[in-house]
Amino acid sequence: DRCSPPETNINKVSYKILPYCTKQIEAYCKKNKTDELKDIPKDLLQSSRKGYAENYHEIIQEAHIKNTPWINKDISEQFKKWKMPFYFMDFETIQQGVPIIKNTKPFEQVPFQWSVQKLSQKGGVLEEFSFIDFDDQDIEFNFLKKLIEILGDKGTIFVHNDPFEKGVLNKLKEKTKMKSYSDQVESIIDRIEDTL
Repeated sequence: DRCSPPETNINKVSYKILPYCTKQIEAYCKKNKTDELKDIPKDLLQSSRKGYAENYHEIIQEAHIKNTPWINKDISEQFKKWKMPFYFMDFETIQQGVPIIKNTKPFEQVPFQWSVQKLSQKGGVLEEFSFIDFDDQDIEFNFLKKLIEILGDKGTIFVHNDPFEKGVLNKLKEKTKMKSYSDQVESIIDRIEDTL
């Protein structure tokens, strides 16, 4: 079953699940020939990052060792800053060695697909929207235009890695044919929240 976790023994969870894993942790694991999160000393797990709980690496390790969830005590404050409707957005891009899509360059990331789920109200049903295009030479223009239509001008947009989606949007708004959408793109970027 593709949805089953690869490792069910909680004590064998790899340190590689840590977001923004440090070189010190990687060096420790290499030197000590271990891959297991539980084996990393607490002093190496001290971590600080804007938007993350203090010592989030240690929190992740402890939650896995104890097999218990961790919920930030300030979560209710976080929810207050998010505005409905909620959107959950993901992009896919391709790179072309020899560009066949006009106005693109070799190995430039070209967006060709997005998926958006929309939650209009608390307890509501998710609406699903998607875009995929390989055939049209205006792929980037169509990608952006349809995305703007779906996202509207209000609500929080959640993405899993905001530098990627923001980077794609920033590059699109600079293209000649899409400069007229630049204010709308900026508004979308301002509404993005990273789930990492």
